[in-house]
Amino acid sequence: MDIGPKLTNDNLVFGYDSGYTAEGVNLSSSRFYKGPPHTNLVEEIDYSNANNTSANFFINNSSEEVDIPKVGVRNVKYVEYYNNRYAADGSVNSGTTCCPNLFNYFVNSAPYIPVDSSSNYTYSIIYKHSHDYHSPNFMYHYQKDSSNNTLTEGGVSSTNSDRRTHLGDGWYHAWGNIATQSTCTNVLLYSFLYNYGTVKSKYYVAAISFVKNTTGETYMKIPPHLMLEPLASVSNTTSLIDLKRTTDIDLTNVSHSEFAQPEFDGTDDYFTTSGLSTSQLVDLTFETVIRFSGSLDSNDRKVFHWDKTSTTNGVAQIRKGDNNGRLMYQHHNGTQWYTLAVDDVVVADTFAHITVVHNGTTATMYKNGVQIGTTSVGNLDYTNAGEILLGYRASSEYWKGNIPVFKVYETALSASEIKQNYNAYKNRFNI
Repeated sequence: MDIGPKLTNDNLVFGYDSGYTAEGVNLSSSRFYKGPPHTNLVEEIDYSNANNTSANFFINNSSEEVDIPKVGVRNVKYVEYYNNRYAADGSVNSGTTCCPNLFNYFVNSAPYIPVDSSSNYTYSIIYKHSHDYHSPNFMYHYQKDSSNNTLTEGGVSSTNSDRRTHLGDGWYHAWGNIATQSTCTNVLLYSFLYNYGTVKSKYYVAAISFVKNTTGETYMKIPPHLMLEPLASVSNTTSLIDLKRTTDIDLTNVSHSEFAQPEFDGTDDYFTTSGLSTSQLVDLTFETVIRFSGSLDSNDRKVFHWDKTSTTNGVAQIRKGDNNGRLMYQHHNGTQWYTLAVDDVVVADTFAHITVVHNGTTATMYKNGVQIGTTSVGNLDYTNAGEILLGYRASSEYWKGNIPVFKVYETALSASEIKQNYNAYKNRFNI
């Protein structure tokens, strides 16, 4: 992945990396993280020819491949136009029309996109204008009821920094919210402009996304390089990909922030994997990056829990204990529990790189590349191991915050390898 240089990945059995930074920026190339489960409801990005016959209005429609900064190569549609609406004296030129209608965005060869009533949708666009013109009407919409009556209309684009980012070379990624009314069944989406003058302009559209918002936030901001092609979908098991591509990670029960980042709210969020096993019965290493959100509490909260399917052998977990900042690695060898506990490891609202090495009968914990505790534990037995649970155990003990990175190695990483991995992550997570 292109999200951290010089990472040690030898003997990796399982792992994921969401690609996010501490600031909520997604650096993933989308090879291993494809955004939250969602579907782009737009099927067509279509040129509009509504004003082609106007005497003083010209449109040239075409497409080209463009390497867009922070996005990559995209097939981009564009419209060249000018609109001589007004003469030099301010009068309206005869035969002209205002408001060039440049693109329509629809589904099933119909002008509308079916939607659910009383729901939130995020409308996103990647665009460029040759003269840097911008208008809320770049992202215009109508809401319609089942009888095709217009309920409301308006532009949802904005130049505010929290609603639009400059990607480079004149390209922008912008987004806005559409809250459908109680009787709304369809929406009409398109781009038009209040843009008058005799200079020919070129307006490009690289991507349109119209996504039902399931985050609970105002927007579900899909990073621009993760915006889907028309009608493409990301399922619960294709969102976050195992770095080894040998097991599925199911995000059915996890929430996402407005930046489309997986997060754990402390009440019901978790990941699961399909069955995972290892032939290594001597050494394992668990590596993770964690952040506990908000004030520390006395609740028992799991980072991960891994259990065999047949016996209690092989149970392992990392959890924040009931002593607020205490972090524990626990292992059950079929006879008894063994615990490595270190106080004051978890700091609220602060990312930490945590590694636990289970080497024979010894467990050693590292925080941010530095050893912080060691103890004797029982022998490993992970044959026929079951699923890994990320962020909870047995429908309780939910993590609160983020677990953007988690890996299992079928070896005991050395202190220098652990330090190397920490160095690869520290700038990304400000640790």
